[in-house]
Amino acid sequence: MSEIILTAIVIGLAAGINPGPLSVLVIQQTLEHGFRQGVRVSMTPLITDGPIILLSMGLLNYFSGGEHFIAVISLLGGVYLLHLAKGMLFSGGLVTSGAPELAIGLVGMLKVNILNPNPYLFWITVGGAYIDNNEPLVAVNFVLVLLVMIVLSKVLIACVTRVFKEQVKGRLYLWITRGLGLVLATYGGIFLRKSYLAVIV
Repeated sequence: MSEIILTAIVIGLAAGINPGPLSVLVIQQTLEHGFRQGVRVSMTPLITDGPIILLSMGLLNYFSGGEHFIAVISLLGGVYLLHLAKGMLFSGGLVTSGAPELAIGLVGMLKVNILNPNPYLFWITVGGAYIDNNEPLVAVNFVLVLLVMIVLSKVLIACVTRVFKEQVKGRLYLWITRGLGLVLATYGGIFLRKSYLAVIV
């Protein structure tokens, strides 16, 4: 059991710190709307990953890897990330009011993770192997610890961003936001490519 927990801690930290769409959103929302909003975004996997795990396990059982499902998720995720990237690339500057209505809402947060094919790929491959090869109680502990570590790593990203936020002024913020937008656009392109490759292979 202790070996599985240690594995979940290491994998969870690595997966959470990995620069993906959700990490980019944590940074952007922390910069623009404050640490509390960054933490809210960090909590997204606690809501989305349960259904994602169930879908992924179903795909493992019935669709031999679920290539077509991944293609659909990749297509939708790519389009949505490009939509988010467009707003960041054409950002007009730092929102100093921090008005809650200007921050991304729960639905937006959920879309970023649900339409991101990476969690599905992770649970179908790495996560799926640990769940299938262990007793139910061990598998549940593995999933819970891993999710907690992913969230904590995202919160750590928000903390680091908060420290540097005080030093971000004027045009520097614009370039940071546009740089993050470019990263999201790149991920959007990668997801669209994954969708295309999954269909033609």
